Amino acid sequence: MANQQPELYASAHFALELEGVKTATVKSVDGGHPKAEVITYHSNHQKGAQYKQSGKRKYEDLKVVFAMSAQPDLWAWLNSFLIGDCPRKHGAVVAADYEYKEKARRTFKDAVIAGIEFPKFDAKDKNAATLTLTLSPEEICYDAPKAAEVGSATTRDATEAAQQHIKACNFEFTMDGIPADATSRVTKVDGFSVKCKIIEHHYSAAAAPLKIAGKIEMPTVSFYLPEIDAEPFRVLMKNIMTGTQNDQRNAELKFYDNKHTQQGSFTFKDCTVTSVAAEKHDSGNEEVRQVKVEMQVENLVFTAGGK
Repeated sequence: MANQQPELYASAHFALELEGVKTATVKSVDGGHPKAEVITYHSNHQKGAQYKQSGKRKYEDLKVVFAMSAQPDLWAWLNSFLIGDCPRKHGAVVAADYEYKEKARRTFKDAVIAGIEFPKFDAKDKNAATLTLTLSPEEICYDAPKAAEVGSATTRDATEAAQQHIKACNFEFTMDGIPADATSRVTKVDGFSVKCKIIEHHYSAAAAPLKIAGKIEMPTVSFYLPEIDAEPFRVLMKNIMTGTQNDQRNAELKFYDNKHTQQGSFTFKDCTVTSVAAEKHDSGNEEVRQVKVEMQVENLVFTAGGK
């Protein structure tokens, strides 16, 4: 009897594992492909002859998108990155079919975090809030899938329900020194990202470079509120421009589930307001006039899992 070909499958479920522990149900995965540099040699004996061979190998960054309801182990790793002390992690991205049976496993080794893209929060957006994690591993390989399901049915159902409950429209923004009435009607906070420059160190006869986390770049955060509530920010900006006030203050963004139970927060430390700009005057615009406020952030603290 001829050998039977493996059964085809449509991958519908993904999971991110760190050190053997499933930490998040993943919505999408991109990148992580191996590449090799091409070395070209020119011959002196034959005019125009070129000889090519593969040189140093490298792996593309791996981008993983997941909902805000991940496990504490993953949040702990993200927070260690934000304070500049991010340990390397081994892990895997697991693909499963519609029956949650594992079909493929992509294993990565000695990965460092290259960036985190945090979601936007918008009062008009009813979709689940998602976060994009960029990993820079030193090695990626495909391993045989394990003969197991990706989590139990009870755990899967609870995880999927929790992901849907943390939506982009359920949030609250506050800032030190600004009256609560002025920030209670903030309508939107743009998505922001924290990036890290990855330094590649080529040494000895190693086939791939050693990856080292470099400088962390903190974001500029923009948020929007009705023009009628923007007066405290305009006064603050006026004082900054005249040099009578140039202090730094903290701000906080809390996010909730559908039951308005707090599920986490972003604390922006040592913020400096750099712009307070009203939207374009347009007689055809029938929506409430908005003001965009931009602030520079020096430090970011992130908590998740509620209180």
